[in-house]
Amino acid sequence: MSRIWLQRLGALVLLAWLAAGALAWLALDPPAALVGARRAVPVATPDLGFTPPDIGAVRAALEESLMWGVQRDGNPLPPPKKAEELAKKIEWRLLAAVERQGERLLVIQIEKDKPQTVREGELLPDGGKVLKVRRDAVSIGDAEGNSREIKLVVE
Repeated sequence: MSRIWLQRLGALVLLAWLAAGALAWLALDPPAALVGARRAVPVATPDLGFTPPDIGAVRAALEESLMWGVQRDGNPLPPPKKAEELAKKIEWRLLAAVERQGERLLVIQIEKDKPQTVREGELLPDGGKVLKVRRDAVSIGDAEGNSREIKLVVE
């Protein structure tokens, strides 16, 4: 076969394919079940193996921090305590544990001052807290969170 005949044959095959494609495209009507409206498919999120951070706890920690040099309401921070004040320990002593009108109290004395009362749950002068007052013992928590029990002599 000559080259012209091969070109004519190729053009005839190409026209036949184009005609068949146009006929299938225009004449055939696909059923509605085959072609329908697309639904939104949720995007798959990759599992990276970590849990998201607790934003509430982070926000609370940031609000409590004094990193900006002012308090949350905009007031300036109180001046820091001097090293002498921090190094000086407040000495107090327990004089008595009493119950008055259903309320349990401690009677303490700070250095040489006059005695004063401290209720259950209140803070002591050195930063500790009165946890529990009983007839024979007193539980006291210090500023670091440790607790100790002081036994009382009951007469």
